[in-house]
Amino acid sequence: MSVVTHYSAAVVADHSQYAGFADELAHRIGAVVVRPVDAELLRGFAIRVVVGTDICVYAGHGRDERRIAVDFSSSALQQRVQAGGKDLLIRACGLHKKQHKVRRVMDATAGFGSDAWVLAATGVEVVAVEQDPLIGALLRSALHRAGVQGLTAAKNFTLCVGDAKKFDTQAPIDVVYIDPMFSGGRRKAASSKSMSFLQGWLQDKYSEQDQLTLFERACDIASARVVVKRSVKAEALSSYPPTFQIKGKTHRFDVYQLGG
Repeated sequence: MSVVTHYSAAVVADHSQYAGFADELAHRIGAVVVRPVDAELLRGFAIRVVVGTDICVYAGHGRDERRIAVDFSSSALQQRVQAGGKDLLIRACGLHKKQHKVRRVMDATAGFGSDAWVLAATGVEVVAVEQDPLIGALLRSALHRAGVQGLTAAKNFTLCVGDAKKFDTQAPIDVVYIDPMFSGGRRKAASSKSMSFLQGWLQDKYSEQDQLTLFERACDIASARVVVKRSVKAEALSSYPPTFQIKGKTHRFDVYQLGG
């Protein structure tokens, strides 16, 4: 896998026992390794990744500094879980029906994993695929913490760090979900600190052709449907018209039924 170099990013281990992983992560994301004894050097980097019991990212400086981490126990995420069948994504995937036949869902663009977590909370098995190694590391850290906390959805959540277009399914996938993120420009949701960082970090990695290729691969993988998230005014990802759409105020879900 090619490495995209982020010269403005640095990785530091908060304890010597995590130095090996910090070195590996820095290599994978093309960042600079800073040793704890040289922590003062971190001020020179726009992005600081701290590796320890948990993994987090600090972006910006001074009043603009923000801490980025994935937390599956957050109140906002729990509210989505509690909404159940009222959640638009759950409806788009067909999980709101009491007698649905969906057993396995792939989130092919996991990002910070909130959508995958909401799906896993319904009881179906979710394979969350994230291509970027830094975002993958944040996800893995959060998933481990969720397991320690005893959160039920963690048992249904499998993380794979790699390219979903090359994913080799070991078991049938009923639904593939894609959130291209860059449909029709930056979303209003990017006003949140975490989403703003995510879009800024990933913006040079995914072309429209990559998204279309992923959609075509999703159609090969899924047995029942492919669900694509789009900004409400954006054009469809594919030239194929969706079977139906579920619309919210700022975004919609295009649903392509393949069978079942």
